[in-house]
Formats: sequence, C-alpha cells, structure tokens
Amino acid sequence: MAPASFWVFIQAWLLLARIDLQMRLQSYVQWQSILFEPTVVKKVKQQHQVSALIVIAEMAARNHWCQMNCLRRTLAEKSLLAQHGIDSHVHIGVRKNNASTLTAHAWLSVEGQVVNDSAEVIGRYHELAPSKWQIGLNNT
Repeated sequence: MAPASFWVFIQAWLLLARIDLQMRLQSYVQWQSILFEPTVVKKVKQQHQVSALIVIAEMAARNHWCQMNCLRRTLAEKSLLAQHGIDSHVHIGVRKNNASTLTAHAWLSVEGQVVNDSAEVIGRYHELAPSKWQIGLNNT
C-alpha cells in the first residue's frame, strides 16, 4: 500500500472507531448531526479520486474491531470525503422482509452518483426523505 493510501486507511479506521463509539454511547438525537454535517468543498474531484477514497474506507471497515454496518460505513465515508473537500449525501432506505419486518440500509452519493454501493442493492429499498429521519434538527 502506498504511503498516501496508508494514511487514508488510518484516517478512515479512526473515523469508523469514532462513529462506532458515538453510536454505541450516545442517543440518536446526540449523534444524528453527523448525517447532516456541511462540507467545505475545496474543488471538484474526479470520480476516480472519490472511488479510491471509498475503496480504502471499505478496506478499513473490513479490518476493524467489529463488523461495521452500512450506516457506520456511510457516516465514516461521508466524514472522510468531507475532510478531502468532497460534498456527499447520506441516503437511508427501508424494505419489508418476508416476515413483514422492516430492514434499513444506508448509502452515500456524490453529485447524484452512488459511491459506496450498487444500484442493484439500493434498488431493493424505498428511500426515505431526510425529514423522516431527522429529530429536532434545525434545517436552515
């Protein structure tokens, strides 16, 4: 692994750890702001740069202390991209399983393109509007 990739891996691993601990130790109301953190965009990035960051973040998630679910990975990847000046958006969807229970899934997009999942997977979910998963945030 190239030195620059190694440092991105460490950065992603630490973001995953921070988000995992926040989600374990705080209520949703306390950590939900991560979903909506604004990004200061430095410049438009090439799609391959976004893809490279996501690949490294996914590698960090696979090599973490516990299994990182889609929401933890998506939030860490959003923060990682933001640190590199790339604006991204969190999406959350639900679907009904055979047992009539709901299953949720989270994914990330940049400029309208899904960057951390496949169209096949997200196509199984009905996307919820952000207003359905915000609690008490001031959306100005």
